[in-house]
Amino acid sequence: MKQFYTIVALLFMGLFLGSCEKKDVLNEPPALMLFPIYHDARISSTELNQAKMHYEQNGLRVVRDLKFAPNANRQKGALISSDVATLSAVEGIKEFVLKIPGYQDVKLEIDYERLTTKEAKKDACYCNKPQRSVKYKGENLNVESKTSKGENVYYVYMSK
Repeated sequence: MKQFYTIVALLFMGLFLGSCEKKDVLNEPPALMLFPIYHDARISSTELNQAKMHYEQNGLRVVRDLKFAPNANRQKGALISSDVATLSAVEGIKEFVLKIPGYQDVKLEIDYERLTTKEAKKDACYCNKPQRSVKYKGENLNVESKTSKGENVYYVYMSK
């Protein structure tokens, strides 16, 4: 009878420990979040509403989902795009141009990496398209803050 209880206890321990493993569903890749500023000041919502981002691949293409970031980051004037992760990781597009009327265009090098599921489960992002770098003129942009989802927020200094 003692062996029976031992076997039952081991089975329950196995079930319990097995449920503590990492989840099988990967996280969504982190969105690109940019905070354009001019002379250390926010750019107006009116100007940011006209912001566009494009890339070149068989002609000019526009990133369709560039929009205001939700919640508190919207109040700060942050722009966000989820499409950039797929364009960079899957399509291999690494150069994007941020255009805001009245300001000089800013060319950004944005690198997301495409990982297999096995590789993604070992990555800190726990996603198949982790963000590796965002550069301006060959220099990494500093991560100014992180969102509640852990997405990096980058300041982009605009000039006229």
